Amino acid sequence: MPKFVHRLKSIFDNSVLIFTVVIGVFIFLVDVSKYKKTNLTKELKIAKIISWSYMIFGITLFILFKII
Repeated sequence: MPKFVHRLKSIFDNSVLIFTVVIGVFIFLVDVSKYKKTNLTKELKIAKIISWSYMIFGITLFILFKII
């Protein structure tokens, strides 16, 4: 296993990856609903992109590091 993959695996343990997904879900549930209520469409789109990015990044790294 390359050195950088082992280093990344030691930095991103299970709790960090789960925390990353939880942050994405929190942003999606709290901020997106707040922006919908106030009709801030630009901020709504940005919040959706950020929350989905957090969730996809966390899940992808979790699966990738379980395979390696």
